[in-house]
Amino acid sequence: MALQEYGKPGVGISAVARTDSYRYKSGAQAERAVAGTIRRALKGRAAVPDSGAVVVHDAPTPTPVGAKRYKANADHLIITTGRLRPHGLIVETKGWASGWYLAKWGGWRWTDHQKGRFGPADKHTIRLLLDRYREVLPGIQWSAIMVTTNDCRVLGASGYKQVSLATFERKVRGLNRAEVPERVRADVLSVCGNPARMKGR
Repeated sequence: MALQEYGKPGVGISAVARTDSYRYKSGAQAERAVAGTIRRALKGRAAVPDSGAVVVHDAPTPTPVGAKRYKANADHLIITTGRLRPHGLIVETKGWASGWYLAKWGGWRWTDHQKGRFGPADKHTIRLLLDRYREVLPGIQWSAIMVTTNDCRVLGASGYKQVSLATFERKVRGLNRAEVPERVRADVLSVCGNPARMKGR
C-alpha cells in the first residue's frame, strides 16, 4: 500500500502568474505548500502505515454531456476509502493577502482598511466543483474544504469549511488510510484526464 499522487500543484495558476500580479504568484506558492502538507500528512510514520489514498493536483472541472465547459480547476483532490463508499475531498487553496473577502456581491475585499475589487473572490468555484464531481462520480461521497495559508477569510460562501494549514494537516492525518480500490482510482483519473503520476510518488 502506498500513496499515489498525480498531476502537478500550482500549474493552472502559474500560467496566469507569468502575466499578472504578485497575487497570483503567491497563490501558486500556496497550492504547492498545501500539496506538501497533504503529502506529509498521508505518509507513514512510527506505527502508522503509508496512506493508500489517491491525490490529484490541479484537477479539471468535469464536463458532463451537454453541460457548459469551465476552465476552473480543483487545486487538490484527496480520494480515500470510507465505511460505506469512497470519500472525495475537494481542496481549495487561498494564499491571498490578509483581509476579509466577500464571495458574493461583487467580490469586494477589505485589507488594511482599503477597499477594492478582487475578481477571484467573485467566483463560486467550490460549489461548481462539488456539483460536477457528484454528477460524474456519484459512487464517491464528496465534500470540500478551503485552506487559507495567510490570514484571510472569505465571507458569503457556503457548503464548505475554511481552515488554517495546521488544522487541515490534522484533518488529513485522520483520514482513512486503507488502499483505494483500483476501480475507483481508475474512474477518478479518467474524469481528470488521466494525469501523469508524480515521479517518486
